[in-house]
Amino acid sequence: MPQFYLHIFADVDACDHEAFDLPSLSAAEAAAVTGVREMVGSKIQQGLPVYRSNRIEIADQSGEVLKVVSFESVVDFRP
Repeated sequence: MPQFYLHIFADVDACDHEAFDLPSLSAAEAAAVTGVREMVGSKIQQGLPVYRSNRIEIADQSGEVLKVVSFESVVDFRP
């Protein structure tokens, strides 16, 4: 099964050092989308700011970034 790393670039950048065994890139993207929505929800509940420019980068075992999931691409930020 392929391994993917989900690197979070938000308030504090966090590079994932443990891989996720997921069946495909689309499964890794779904995990990233879920993670973004959970992070945003938690920030809102705590009354903390959320930035549109935050993102999760999905990388393979060699470190190549395969997909970027921006917060603004999966959360509706309205004025």
